[in-house]
Amino acid sequence: MPALAASLYEDWLAAGGAQPAYDQCIGYEKPLFLGGEDDISNQELSDLEVDWHIMGQVLAKVKGLPPGTPPNLKR
Repeated sequence: MPALAASLYEDWLAAGGAQPAYDQCIGYEKPLFLGGEDDISNQELSDLEVDWHIMGQVLAKVKGLPPGTPPNLKR
């Protein structure tokens, strides 16, 4: 999934989603790599810095796990 998906952005706006501010992004409520759906209903407006920080931590936890292995996201 590209970092900038213009058609998904257009779908987000058409569905009534708010245009993100400079410090916001449209991200997945449940990331695709954790079984989330690639759908507007699974998207939310998020703080850009928080989204990148959390997703970086989650990606570090799941990196290298065999497919289907549940991630241990506890500290």
